[in-house]
Amino acid sequence: GARGKELLAWMHASTAGLKAMVTGVTADGIEACRKLCGGHGYSSASALPALMADYVASCTLEGTEEILSVQTGKHLIRSLARAAKGLSIAGPFEYITAFKTLAADRALARTASEFLAPDLLQRALRNRAIFLISRAAQAVQAESKRDPKTTTSTGGSNPLERCGVALSRAARAHPEAHA
Repeated sequence: GARGKELLAWMHASTAGLKAMVTGVTADGIEACRKLCGGHGYSSASALPALMADYVASCTLEGTEEILSVQTGKHLIRSLARAAKGLSIAGPFEYITAFKTLAADRALARTASEFLAPDLLQRALRNRAIFLISRAAQAVQAESKRDPKTTTSTGGSNPLERCGVALSRAARAHPEAHA
């Protein structure tokens, strides 16, 4: 029923965002290790060339970050709109309902030890995600008001496509808020 569709939507949005983030971070990490090894990073003895060859394809298979970020971003913006209307949000998107208290939550830590408190760090990451989702929603709304014939460099005219950077930032912040 309706609950099943809602769960499927948040599962897709969560896994799309997580896949985009994890594959990118891992590929970047492998490349950083290769660089740190200098010339040895190219040697098969380091196993890095094989690891890179096997793993980097996962950044493209089943969707690239650019495509998955738009999918996740759309769901994040819809969730923010639901929260603004006072409607409930299911699963890992529930934290978005706290968007109204974001402004009051600016100074979360006052001492150095408070900066290391896990619950405070999670609140800070969630606040960051809400802020970036709000910025993406504002960007999409502004693009929706522009000339519909305006296109992106890839030929797309969808407002979501024109807001790829904002959506990508929001989509990446969402799984980071759950780390």
